[in-house]
Amino acid sequence: MMFAAAVAVALQTASPSAPTNLQPGTYRVSSTYGAFLATECAEHTGMVASFCSGYVFGIYDAMSRTRNICPPEAPGESLIAVSIAKKYIADHPERWHQHGSQLVSEAFRDAYPCHLPQKGPKGQ
Repeated sequence: MMFAAAVAVALQTASPSAPTNLQPGTYRVSSTYGAFLATECAEHTGMVASFCSGYVFGIYDAMSRTRNICPPEAPGESLIAVSIAKKYIADHPERWHQHGSQLVSEAFRDAYPCHLPQKGPKGQ
Protein backbone atom coordinates (compact mmCIF):
# COMPACT_ATOMS: atom_id res chain seq x y z
CA MET A 1 0.00 0.00 0.00
CA MET A 2 2.85 2.40 0.77
CA PHE A 3 4.28 1.70 -2.69
CA ALA A 4 1.00 2.71 -4.33
CA ALA A 5 0.93 5.93 -2.29
CA ALA A 6 4.51 6.73 -3.31
CA VAL A 7 3.67 6.17 -6.97
CA ALA A 8 0.61 8.41 -6.69
CA VAL A 9 2.70 11.22 -5.17
CA ALA A 10 5.36 10.80 -7.86
CA LEU A 11 2.76 10.99 -10.61
CA GLN A 12 1.21 14.10 -9.13
CA THR A 13 4.55 15.88 -8.88
CA ALA A 14 5.46 14.85 -12.43
CA SER A 15 2.21 16.18 -13.84
CA PRO A 16 2.43 17.36 -17.46
CA SER A 17 0.48 20.46 -16.44
CA ALA A 18 3.34 21.62 -14.20
CA PRO A 19 4.76 24.96 -15.35
CA THR A 20 8.06 24.93 -17.19
CA ASN A 21 10.59 27.61 -17.94
CA LEU A 22 11.69 26.15 -21.27
CA GLN A 23 12.03 28.64 -24.08
CA PRO A 24 10.86 27.69 -27.59
CA GLY A 25 13.53 25.66 -29.37
CA THR A 26 15.19 24.48 -26.15
CA TYR A 27 15.16 21.04 -24.60
CA ARG A 28 16.17 19.26 -21.43
CA VAL A 29 18.56 16.37 -21.12
CA SER A 30 19.43 14.17 -18.18
CA SER A 31 22.18 15.18 -15.81
CA THR A 32 24.34 12.29 -17.03
CA TYR A 33 27.69 13.84 -17.83
CA GLY A 34 30.55 12.16 -19.66
CA ALA A 35 32.60 11.56 -16.50
CA PHE A 36 29.80 9.58 -14.86
CA LEU A 37 29.11 7.66 -18.06
CA ALA A 38 32.83 6.89 -18.49
CA THR A 39 32.93 5.41 -15.00
CA GLU A 40 29.74 3.37 -15.51
CA CYS A 41 30.88 2.06 -18.88
CA ALA A 42 34.36 1.14 -17.64
CA GLU A 43 32.95 -0.89 -14.75
CA HIS A 44 30.86 -3.22 -16.89
CA THR A 45 32.14 -5.37 -19.70
CA GLY A 46 30.27 -7.46 -22.21
CA MET A 47 26.54 -7.33 -22.55
CA VAL A 48 25.57 -7.23 -18.89
CA ALA A 49 22.49 -5.25 -18.03
CA SER A 50 23.94 -1.99 -16.81
CA PHE A 51 23.23 1.69 -16.76
CA CYS A 52 25.83 2.12 -19.51
CA SER A 53 24.34 -0.34 -21.99
CA GLY A 54 20.79 0.87 -21.34
CA TYR A 55 21.79 4.49 -21.81
CA VAL A 56 23.66 3.69 -25.03
CA PHE A 57 20.82 1.53 -26.41
CA GLY A 58 18.32 4.32 -25.80
CA ILE A 59 20.37 6.81 -27.79
CA TYR A 60 21.11 4.23 -30.50
CA ASP A 61 17.44 3.36 -30.93
CA ALA A 62 16.31 7.00 -30.96
CA MET A 63 18.94 8.06 -33.49
CA SER A 64 18.32 5.05 -35.71
CA ARG A 65 14.53 5.46 -35.72
CA THR A 66 14.82 9.14 -36.67
CA ARG A 67 17.41 8.32 -39.36
CA ASN A 68 20.10 10.43 -37.68
CA ILE A 69 22.33 7.38 -38.03
CA CYS A 70 22.23 4.47 -40.45
CA PRO A 71 23.67 1.35 -38.82
CA PRO A 72 23.92 -1.81 -40.87
CA GLU A 73 21.52 -4.68 -40.39
CA ALA A 74 23.97 -7.15 -38.93
CA PRO A 75 23.83 -9.78 -36.20
CA GLY A 76 25.35 -8.47 -33.00
CA GLU A 77 25.14 -4.83 -34.04
CA SER A 78 23.89 -3.87 -30.58
CA LEU A 79 27.06 -5.23 -29.03
CA ILE A 80 29.14 -3.33 -31.54
CA ALA A 81 27.22 -0.10 -30.83
CA VAL A 82 27.95 -0.35 -27.09
CA SER A 83 31.63 -0.97 -27.86
CA ILE A 84 31.73 2.05 -30.19
CA ALA A 85 30.22 4.33 -27.56
CA LYS A 86 32.46 3.01 -24.78
CA LYS A 87 35.61 3.49 -26.88
CA TYR A 88 34.62 6.99 -27.93
CA ILE A 89 33.96 8.03 -24.35
CA ALA A 90 37.20 6.46 -23.09
CA ASP A 91 39.19 8.13 -25.90
CA HIS A 92 37.88 11.62 -25.08
CA PRO A 93 38.44 12.36 -21.37
CA GLU A 94 38.83 16.04 -22.20
CA ARG A 95 35.12 16.08 -23.03
CA TRP A 96 33.81 14.31 -19.93
CA HIS A 97 32.38 17.61 -18.68
CA GLN A 98 29.85 17.48 -21.53
CA HIS A 99 26.56 15.61 -21.49
CA GLY A 100 26.86 11.88 -22.02
CA SER A 101 24.19 11.98 -24.71
CA GLN A 102 26.33 14.37 -26.76
CA LEU A 103 29.34 12.06 -26.60
CA VAL A 104 27.36 8.94 -27.49
CA SER A 105 25.53 10.76 -30.31
CA GLU A 106 28.80 11.94 -31.82
CA ALA A 107 30.25 8.44 -31.59
CA PHE A 108 27.27 7.07 -33.50
CA ARG A 109 27.24 9.84 -36.11
CA ASP A 110 30.91 9.10 -36.82
CA ALA A 111 30.39 5.32 -36.93
CA TYR A 112 27.04 5.18 -38.74
CA PRO A 113 26.76 8.06 -41.21
CA CYS A 114 23.78 8.09 -43.54
CA HIS A 115 24.92 8.23 -47.13
CA LEU A 116 22.25 9.95 -49.17
CA PRO A 117 22.08 9.18 -52.88
CA GLN A 118 23.92 11.73 -54.98
CA LYS A 119 21.78 13.81 -57.30
CA GLY A 120 22.69 14.01 -60.94
CA PRO A 121 23.18 17.21 -62.94
CA LYS A 122 20.55 19.86 -62.35
CA GLY A 123 19.10 18.01 -59.34
CA GLN A 124 18.11 14.89 -61.30
